[in-house]
Amino acid sequence: MTASAKNKLAPMTQGVEALARLLDQLIARHEALHTVIADKLESMRRSDVPAMLEASAREAAMTDEILKLDQQRAAVATDLATRMQWPANVTVRIRALAARLEPAAAKKLIDRADVLREKMLAVARANRVVELVCKQMLQHMKAVFADLVHPDDSNRTYSAGGGVERPAGPQVFNTVV
Repeated sequence: MTASAKNKLAPMTQGVEALARLLDQLIARHEALHTVIADKLESMRRSDVPAMLEASAREAAMTDEILKLDQQRAAVATDLATRMQWPANVTVRIRALAARLEPAAAKKLIDRADVLREKMLAVARANRVVELVCKQMLQHMKAVFADLVHPDDSNRTYSAGGGVERPAGPQVFNTVV
């Protein structure tokens, strides 16, 4: 290989390495995010509100990190595509990039992209479980409040005149809800 060809490949190789590192970081962050979601589910199971809030804050921070890493990934992928003389404003996919790379570099990116995809799907499944649990908790709370809000005969008292009456004023749970 000529010196000129090596000079042209060096930035491409650096770009592939940078992209592989970003994919590794995204994989690690998604694994950590999955763990945080599992922690949140466990705190929901225990009805531990402070732990739920703490897990939600960690989840939000981790999601921000993932967003920044993904923006970096997109920038590096776009830079590689530009070096490959792709048209501007084209969405750059890892598999499309890999198709134009040497086999070893392509395999490195595709393997990482496949692992990342699996981690992202695991996070999505965990989030669906959280959604279902939240819906069930909301239904339960609505049912509890509905039972407490509707007046029944159990809250009647004897009046000064000897009759049975409902106390004056709003129901306690009516003012809460």
